[in-house]
Amino acid sequence: YMKFMFLDPPPGPEWTYKDFDFDTDPAKTVKNAAKINAINPDLRKLKKRRAKILHFHGWGDSTVNAQVSVDYYESVLRRMGRKQTMEFYRLFMVPGMFHCGGGVGCSSVDWLAPTVDWVEKGVAPQKLIGARVEDGEVRRTRPLCPYPEVAVYKGTGSTDEAANFTCAIPRSRSRQ
Repeated sequence: YMKFMFLDPPPGPEWTYKDFDFDTDPAKTVKNAAKINAINPDLRKLKKRRAKILHFHGWGDSTVNAQVSVDYYESVLRRMGRKQTMEFYRLFMVPGMFHCGGGVGCSSVDWLAPTVDWVEKGVAPQKLIGARVEDGEVRRTRPLCPYPEVAVYKGTGSTDEAANFTCAIPRSRSRQ
C-alpha cells in the first residue's frame, strides 16, 4: 500500500518498486511527502483539537534510527515550549526495542490504556511499565520514562523489577 501513499498520481496496482524511474518519479513524491513526513514541529492545530500523542521508539531500531524521533520531539519542544508540549505530547524511548517491538529490551507495553486515560480522563502518562517476555513468561520489567528521563536503579532490590527504578534525567543531560 505504500506505493500509493508516496507517488502522486498513484501508479496503479501493477506497479512495483522495480518500476521506479529515478529520472522522473522523485518529483512525484514531493506533494505527498509534505503530508506524511513528520518534520513540521508546529503542532498547534493538533493541540487545539485536544489531541494527544504517545510517541514511542526503540533505541535498538535498525530500520529507522531512533535519533530521528528524539530530534523531531526536541524540535517540537523548541517550537512550542516544554509546558505546552507536555500537555499533549510524550515521547517514550524503549531501550533494546527493535522496530515497533521485539529485541532484548522490555518491549511488551500497554500503549492503549494510557492513551485512553490521557484522552478521556486527562491523566498524562508519567511512566509506563515495559516487560521482557520470553516463552510466555515475564522475565524483567522496567519503567519506560518520558523523554528525556530514563530508568535509574535505586540501588536496592532486583534489577529485574520495575519497582526498583525511578525515572530521572541523566546527570550528563541535567548539566547542559
